[in-house]
Amino acid sequence: MTKHMIVTILALIFIWPVPSHAQFDEYGKIKESITRKLKVLTNYLYDVSVSNVDEEMKSAEKNIRDPYHTLAGRFIFMASTQNIDTINMSGLTGIYEPNTDSILWVSPPLADFSSGMGRLIETRELNNDGQIEIIFGQGKNPVMTEQLWIFSWNGKSGKLITQVDNYGLSTLMELGERYDTKDVDGDGVYEIIGYWYKDENAQTMSNVVYSWNGTLYGNWGHPSSYFRKTKKK
Repeated sequence: MTKHMIVTILALIFIWPVPSHAQFDEYGKIKESITRKLKVLTNYLYDVSVSNVDEEMKSAEKNIRDPYHTLAGRFIFMASTQNIDTINMSGLTGIYEPNTDSILWVSPPLADFSSGMGRLIETRELNNDGQIEIIFGQGKNPVMTEQLWIFSWNGKSGKLITQVDNYGLSTLMELGERYDTKDVDGDGVYEIIGYWYKDENAQTMSNVVYSWNGTLYGNWGHPSSYFRKTKKK
């Protein structure tokens, strides 16, 4: 190995780690701040994961879009706790503003985050409501099963637009991260596609279409255009 090669390698060793360490420190401080603020708000101690929207948008592998610029400079976080008194206190999500060190909005408690933190899947305009939709996947048993949570974000507050069952669990389910968004019927509103059981007997699996009924995304058995046509009558 030549002297020039040694100098080059040493230079890379000292220079390359700096941005990642700086980013790690920034994320660590943000997570600590969110954890403290959630403790004050809820009296629960949460584990927190964060997603920097600006950084996520740069990745070609991520489906992160911000058409109305209401997520710019902000972090989306998910939080779960093992100190669960009731199933309804097991998960939260929200938006954090680093410039003011403040939580702009935090969701109501979400049921069954006992399998872990979950993942940010996508942000985009789904239903032409002039707001950005934020989609999370939350792991459940058996392995590789996810329940999907969808929130509409107007820049100041968020609203859950996911159909839930009698236990507060999302009815939007998918297996193996085989998830997609697609305008199935060409009406300008995206449907959610999840690979799941075709019927209640849980014998056959296929792509299940979760559609927008004007209020919520759920397993309604019809695409979104059906509900739009119904309202016009």
